[in-house]
This record gives sequence, C-alpha cells and structure tokens, in this order.
Amino acid sequence: MSEQKMQAIVIGDWSDDGHGKSDTFYFTSNKTTPEIQEAYRQSVAKTGFTFSHAKKGQTSLVCHYEDDKIYREQIEELAKFGDVKEALKEADPDEDGCYRMYSESVFSLIVWFIKLSLPDLEIEQCKPEFINGWWGPLNEMWGYGVYT
Repeated sequence: MSEQKMQAIVIGDWSDDGHGKSDTFYFTSNKTTPEIQEAYRQSVAKTGFTFSHAKKGQTSLVCHYEDDKIYREQIEELAKFGDVKEALKEADPDEDGCYRMYSESVFSLIVWFIKLSLPDLEIEQCKPEFINGWWGPLNEMWGYGVYT
C-alpha cells in the first residue's frame, strides 16, 4: 500500500445519545474515505441489508438495542453474495444457526460487506499512538474539568 492516512470505523453508539458504548477500529487502506463510504452505499443497494436503521425495502443488521445476533435466514441471504462465514469467524455460532456478534465481528462483517462493491479494498488494522493518557509514558488526564 502506498502513502495512506489512518481511517476508522466506529461500531456502536458513536454519538453517545443512547447507551454511549462504542469501539473504534483504526486502519489504513488503499482507498479513500469517500470511496469506502460509496462502496458501503452500493452494497446496501445491492443486498438490501444495512448496519443502520433500515429504510423501506432494507433489513437492519445488529442495529437496534440488544440486537446482537445475525440470524440464519440473514446469513443465508448474505451468502448469495459471497463467503459470509469467513467474515463471521469472530462471532459465536449457536445451535440455531445464528451468530452472536461482538464489535470485532461486526467490524469484520462490515469490511466484508464493503468489499462486495469494492473488491480490491485492502485494510490493515492499526492502533493510534496516544500522546497522553491510556497508561502510557505521559499518563495525564487533560481537560477533565470541562465535562461536567
């Protein structure tokens, strides 16, 4: 991959207006953010699935509160577009053919989903280097007082 900048996909409540829980997955890729966003939209149009609130004719995946499973019927439908089982390797299968999802498995599934419309997408996960906090060499909490 040539010169790239760090990008991120946020899984969960990034706006902090509901349960406030989320995980951020940082990566570099060979595509721009607008290219990845457009590929996601194309995959929604192609499959009828979305990872957000569904519009007419769409099906939401792991979008609503406590909606942490991908169901057998959804997996069968997604499998028509490619090897979805590989994308679910971070999830826990149950006896009914459903998969219990976690933030890591949702990230993997979304990357797979985007690649349906952008097959040459290459992603390499990475971690940002924090200047302060996170129990590093400068373990200081800056600006705590402004959040009251």
